[in-house]
Amino acid sequence: MIRRSGPGQALRSPVPRGIQRKSAVAQIGVTGKPPGDVGLIDHLRVCTGGRSWFETDFPNWMKEEPPIIGPTKRGEEHGSWIIEALETGRTYRGHFNVVNRGHITNLPDGCIVEIPGYVDGHGINMPVVGDLPLACAATCSASVRVQQMGVEAAVHGDVTLLKQAMLHDPLTGAGCSRCQGVLCS
Repeated sequence: MIRRSGPGQALRSPVPRGIQRKSAVAQIGVTGKPPGDVGLIDHLRVCTGGRSWFETDFPNWMKEEPPIIGPTKRGEEHGSWIIEALETGRTYRGHFNVVNRGHITNLPDGCIVEIPGYVDGHGINMPVVGDLPLACAATCSASVRVQQMGVEAAVHGDVTLLKQAMLHDPLTGAGCSRCQGVLCS
């Protein structure tokens, strides 16, 4: 059974709400999962136009009353639940980003996958999910290969491979013409 509260006093979070919101936006950029109906143009606007958010928004966030985080009201991050499960043995179930080591059998080992798992007093436990449906595996495999091309290009300084990776990336193709994105640069 999952228990999400326990004894203890409420603590004030040292992280203002605005920074927590920007962290969520940063996480969206990392996971590639924008919330709701945010389109590519909005995503690009946030990524390019929000570069000075810290200088403009931070002073205002410091004026805000920090949120109270405690046993009855925690932050939105999963870290406290994971630590509680490891320390108390209470089970916490969630979705985790892990290195694929046979968890999803029709994706390459070594890529990062998000799968359901649980944490308890014995540690973090990740089950074997098995095969994804073929269409899902095809989409994920293409993304994995584009990321591998980008890494190889960066490691070896291969500009041609970088351009090829960009041409294969579906977000680049959705937001830019080939000439804008890669070939004419």
